[in-house]
Parts: sequence; structure tokens; C-alpha cells
Amino acid sequence: MASIQQDPSGNFHVCFRFRDHRFKRSLKTNIRRKAEAVNGGGKVWRLAGLEWR
Repeated sequence: MASIQQDPSGNFHVCFRFRDHRFKRSLKTNIRRKAEAVNGGGKVWRLAGLEWR
């Protein structure tokens, strides 16, 4: 399961674990609604460079 975190500068990141590795990728936005849309829309895997199979 992915979670959203905000860094001190205000940018949001998506964080998740895959095969015992922690991934953290910037969502390149400081707008919470956009960050939540990416997290809930299944775009997390593409953002991290992974393919869901």
C-alpha cells in the first residue's frame, strides 16, 4: 500500500515498499488533491518505473 508524505518544502512524495525495498518518489506537486489523485489512481507503479503484473 502506498502512502503520501509531504516534505518540508511542501512537495508531496509517494512512499511504498516492493520486495522489501522502500521507494520514495516525488509527485512534483504541492497540491494535496493532485497528490491523492495520483496515489489512488494506480499511477504509483508507473511513477516508480515498475510495471504491475
